Amino acid sequence: MGTLLRSLVVIVGGLFSLFSLASECELLEKKEDIKACHAMRLDKQPLFSASLIAYKPNYFMLMSHNAMRAEQSSQSMPDGIIADNTEGKFQFSFKHAVADDLFGSGVDFWFAYTQQSFWQLYNTDNSSPFRESNYEPEAWFERRFLHLNYQGWRLDKISFGINHQSNGRSGDFSRSWNRMVLSAAVHREWSNERTLAVELRTWRRLRESLDDDDNPDLTEYMGHGEVILAYKHQRHQVSLAIRNLFSGDSHQGVSLDYSHPLPWNDRVLGYIQFTGGYGESLIDYNLQNNTISIGVAIAHWL
Repeated sequence: MGTLLRSLVVIVGGLFSLFSLASECELLEKKEDIKACHAMRLDKQPLFSASLIAYKPNYFMLMSHNAMRAEQSSQSMPDGIIADNTEGKFQFSFKHAVADDLFGSGVDFWFAYTQQSFWQLYNTDNSSPFRESNYEPEAWFERRFLHLNYQGWRLDKISFGINHQSNGRSGDFSRSWNRMVLSAAVHREWSNERTLAVELRTWRRLRESLDDDDNPDLTEYMGHGEVILAYKHQRHQVSLAIRNLFSGDSHQGVSLDYSHPLPWNDRVLGYIQFTGGYGESLIDYNLQNNTISIGVAIAHWL
């Protein structure tokens, strides 16, 4: 197993090295410079500890309103329970560098976990149940770059890995899929106050047998990729994520988010989010929805 892993890392590192002939950090002479370089390359942004880094946005929405939610209750709620149109919603997401600069290749190995939950917080008549939770562990190899620039744009990283997402439910409410994911990210800084980041992600679903597949048409709605744009100007940040953009059908999904630090606490962000189209959650991936949410966050994309 160790030999196989080493061979895979060498192959991935070799492909990524088409863009850089050697690990940029290892070209430095002083140990302290090498250490600082690796910290920068890993994009260290501690979340709860130095080893846990914010991955996707981390937020808690006090109000998430969808005018169609009660009407669609049978899709997500058991035993004939009628969902409230307004609920709570939260997401926590972190990543951890399991190993960096594997075998001197400049390739890092990452693990991440994201959980998004939809909580019928105000539905007290039914004991405020969780309507849906999506669990998303993933692991990937990543090659980061420090000095690849073209007309002001910098290539940040290229990565390749595996992603699992499911809702942990059974029977008619079960939703899950596995996919291989390839991504690339670039960004541009016009000044210390203005930054635009763009990430392109494409994936291929790992097929299951028809007997085991709870949602064989899922990729018709979740697509085969997404584009994420994040723009930060001073203390304002706006992000736009679009799924299924190039499929040629009308099953797109979009998330438009805005954040700004609260006046009394710079570490907490006021957060507004609009999601539209398909795929906000796994349970209703094939239903078109428009949802507006307001809450707080401790991490956006940038």
